[in-house]
Amino acid sequence: MVISMQAQNRYNLIFFAENGEKFVVILNGVVQNKTPATNVQVTDLKASGYKVRIDFEQEELGFFDDWSDRYGYVIDLGKNLEPLSEEFKTDEYLVPGCQSRLWLHTELQQDQMHITADSDSLIVKGLVAIMIRVYSGQSPDQILNTPPQFLSDLGFESNLSPSRANGLNSMIQKIQMLAKQYQHMLKSQA
Repeated sequence: MVISMQAQNRYNLIFFAENGEKFVVILNGVVQNKTPATNVQVTDLKASGYKVRIDFEQEELGFFDDWSDRYGYVIDLGKNLEPLSEEFKTDEYLVPGCQSRLWLHTELQQDQMHITADSDSLIVKGLVAIMIRVYSGQSPDQILNTPPQFLSDLGFESNLSPSRANGLNSMIQKIQMLAKQYQHMLKSQA
């Protein structure tokens, strides 16, 4: 995937995908365009430097037209999820509201939240693998500023059973709650 960035002057930037794929630009943890676009202009920049992140939420799953193909791919992601240490497979790490058992462990390393998880269901493992790809390694601010709209865009909300959709929502709420706790902790240390 090629993204080009063009500086109009020292205060404005334009990001564009040369092949027309849609993306979201995140500068210093702040989402610049809530709706994915092929061309994003950012104006009134004042900082001397920026950490830039470009998210192509549909990059992997967008090429599947058929939901059953996406479902199969998500199961494959679950099969390839790194195993969670047995010490975190306790009730303390279980995510409530999931039909299957889902254990979620997070820790803060160098102001970035790292997420590991496991489930007794391959589809849940695949869904959590997607969440880990999007959110793990990001700051709490970045996580809280990146809404899970990509899940709806990929069709998960409309194609999952109600109980699986509730579990996915519980997973998102748990990640956001932990990000808020880490955010508060970091602010109190500053």
